Amino acid sequence: MSFDIGEICVHCRESVALGGGKFVNRYPVYGLYNEELDREEDGYCCAQCEEEFYRDAGVVCNDCGTLYLDGNDSCIECGSHSRKPYKESEE
Repeated sequence: MSFDIGEICVHCRESVALGGGKFVNRYPVYGLYNEELDREEDGYCCAQCEEEFYRDAGVVCNDCGTLYLDGNDSCIECGSHSRKPYKESEE
């Protein structure tokens, strides 16, 4: 059973409520395991935490520029197999 933490980012623990500055581009998260509290949590992920996650685990398609997670065999938009780590695309 998941614990609902409300309009809080499940990663940075900052408010994602309307008027708090992180409302735009938030998305719901269900059943994310919190190791520190030993429980599953429902809440939201803010855009800043999502961007940080992609910096660590994302890849960019060399053909169309779509950002997607490593582990996919091909680009989710164009099907290309040509890609580079997201970190390299920032340099």
